[in-house]
Amino acid sequence: ASILAAPISYNSSLVALYVIYRDISCLKETERQLQQTQNKLDAVISQAPIAIFTLDENARFTFCAGKAMEHAELTESELLGKTPFDLFPDQPAVLSALSQAMTGQMAVAVAEFRGASYEMQCTPSKDPQGEVRGVIGVMHDVTNTILARKQLEFMAHHDILTGLPNRTLFQERVCDAIRRAKRYQKVLAVLFVDLDRFKVINDTLGHQMGDRVIQHAAVQCASVLREVDTIARLGGDEFAVLLEDVECKKNARVFAERLLSALAAPYFE
Repeated sequence: ASILAAPISYNSSLVALYVIYRDISCLKETERQLQQTQNKLDAVISQAPIAIFTLDENARFTFCAGKAMEHAELTESELLGKTPFDLFPDQPAVLSALSQAMTGQMAVAVAEFRGASYEMQCTPSKDPQGEVRGVIGVMHDVTNTILARKQLEFMAHHDILTGLPNRTLFQERVCDAIRRAKRYQKVLAVLFVDLDRFKVINDTLGHQMGDRVIQHAAVQCASVLREVDTIARLGGDEFAVLLEDVECKKNARVFAERLLSALAAPYFE
């Protein structure tokens, strides 16, 4: 209940008391429910694996919370009053997304911060008249997702045993090299290499030793090539080498002899 009391005086003497009694049970129940809802919302925001933030019209942080804040080792006090330009000065994609949101468009970008990657979703915050008054943003850690995607891409184009480009990637690089050679009137060469009597190694010493020989051969071949060249494992004991800008067939032969010399070196376990 709510009670409001006021004195009533006459000739400087108290003659009565004015009292208003009001039942505010419904109001208190509404306040209690609102507080419960607020507590639940605060708990969700603080424990969710995301970061929620708001920016004002001047692109300054006015609110930020969420577990992702802890992962990024950021506190609200560090952010309030600052702008995204302070956090991501050299990331134009992030700044572009925020600028788009400021003009009324939804935008998404990936932000790099302290060794982790965060997907940032930016939504314009509008007043009842539809005018943009800031930005509401959500960030979540996508580091593992990006690493997994890169790993899958690597595995799709590289040999697992040696880490060298596989047949697919080699063919792509050869096609690209041919286009460059035609355009700039350059000479390229493709060498095919295999290991003599490799089957004997597998049959007598086992496939584990055969794998080590393949790995050693890959290292030896790569050691004599230039950065512009590509060596790939096609499968089994077969390798292919792409030599770009060799100028003439004689130079290609010189590279081939270097490869053979590197492979001829004794291998000891």
